[in-house]
Amino acid sequence: MSSQTLSSQPRPQLLESMENLRAAIGLSGVSELVGLFIKDGRQALAGIDRAYSEHDGDALRRFLTDLAGISAMMSAHELADTCRDLAVEGPARLAPRIADLQQEWNRVEWLLAAWARRHGPDTRPVRTVQTWPH
Repeated sequence: MSSQTLSSQPRPQLLESMENLRAAIGLSGVSELVGLFIKDGRQALAGIDRAYSEHDGDALRRFLTDLAGISAMMSAHELADTCRDLAVEGPARLAPRIADLQQEWNRVEWLLAAWARRHGPDTRPVRTVQTWPH
């Protein structure tokens, strides 16, 4: 699978999943899930990079499997499939496909951010500054 092929594929199931989640748990709930997905995904990617650099095949498979699982739960199926394939293929096959994995992650992260921007203001709690009369 080439990087060009990955970047040109549509992700309708990801966007449909976000709409279904919004209907079920509201925009703030979806925002929280997306935030957790991005945090956990970035940690998994850092772990993949570290495990690959350290030639730790077991850790590499674990991080790839973790990223595949959270990606599948968010309906990021192309990313999940890429991770599962690489977990089975092992470290020797990762080098030529690491760019594909990173590009697919970037695509999913961009789509989620674009979806959030399209659906209104940020719903995270706003921190208010208390001012005291002097």
